[in-house]
Amino acid sequence: MELREGQSTSIDHAGEFLASMRSIAPTAEQLSADAGPNTNTGPGAYPTYVINEISPKLAAARRAQLDIALAQRAIRRGDVTPQTAARLNYLTRNADINDSTIHQITIVQFVQQMIGRINAVNVITRAFTRIPADNLRGKIPEGGAPGVSVQVKRLSEPKIVHTDFGQTEFRIRRNDLHLYINREDRMEATIDPLSFSSSQGQIMLMQVRDLMALKELSRAPTVPTAFPGGAMSIDSSGQHVVPRAEADSIALFQEIIIAHWTKWRKIFKWIIMHPQDYRIHETNYYARNKRDPNPATPWGINPFAGLEKWGTMAILSPWVPRRRAYFLTDEGAYELDGPKVVDSEYDARKFADYFPVRDFVGYLLVHPERFAGKVDINTGAALGDEITTDAKIEELVRLPDDAVVKNDDA
Repeated sequence: MELREGQSTSIDHAGEFLASMRSIAPTAEQLSADAGPNTNTGPGAYPTYVINEISPKLAAARRAQLDIALAQRAIRRGDVTPQTAARLNYLTRNADINDSTIHQITIVQFVQQMIGRINAVNVITRAFTRIPADNLRGKIPEGGAPGVSVQVKRLSEPKIVHTDFGQTEFRIRRNDLHLYINREDRMEATIDPLSFSSSQGQIMLMQVRDLMALKELSRAPTVPTAFPGGAMSIDSSGQHVVPRAEADSIALFQEIIIAHWTKWRKIFKWIIMHPQDYRIHETNYYARNKRDPNPATPWGINPFAGLEKWGTMAILSPWVPRRRAYFLTDEGAYELDGPKVVDSEYDARKFADYFPVRDFVGYLLVHPERFAGKVDINTGAALGDEITTDAKIEELVRLPDDAVVKNDDA
């Protein structure tokens, strides 16, 4: 026989196994004794049930209650030590969580732990030079370089040159976040859901910035290379015993950097890739140089494997399309930060709370051919779709419809 919790709605043991029981058959003396049918002795006696096994969670909760009582008695006797006080504090909070009714203060602690823990990977924007912009419209200058006359003969007429100077126009639009909540719902809630939502919204806006940077990077031209079919293959080869030894991936990236330098006098500092594609390069035979395969590098900013002495940095983000690598110099890619507006509208606050957040930001490659590039890397994966529209960004940052489990009875 097993005992399971049915009617109780304890948050800790709801519907869980509590204990198992076993029966002890009555002895011959009990059966022959002269007693009534409703007792454990005499004719008609029924077996005796004892607990055979108890749920570890239930036992642990009970032991915690006993430990709390012991700690409280020790404090009343004056036996107060830092260890005793810390133990009592831990057991009290543990009992709050394991009890059938959770104190409201514990719920607030839960919410404080939740806020700010959304994993917002926000690294691509580091490759863009941040420029505070007071105006939402303007122009960004682009400098050139004068020509040089080499080995001029005497009495030759000098060639007078000047520095070209360009301008690229920009216009900053905004990202909107509108939060609305009924005033009565806010008064009834134990926590402040408006503050919670605004904190999460700020994190999501930072994520949107990364995707906007990727959208601007999609304007970068394809790097002209001598690779067959326009793709740089660094995938595994069945013709070699050593995995990924067919192509020297470091030399291929180096070729792109040098070719761009000789044409534009600009060195690519940032290479933006998907973490799994970077893993293919990271485990290339020439990149690891006869060593064991390196641990996978997580997303973030890391020195580019094999090009550390060049000062080249790898920016890894799961938002980058597969088989795409974007190249950026340390000039010509700008993040334009306009004024930030955070306010609540008075008319809406009469009956509800309305909280709009407006993030004025824009990303701009002033001259994509000169300051950026992209290449298709053949890593064996399917070619991912680039982010080219704002609607695609809204789709990517939106959580699934079933992301939150709602309980109307809570």
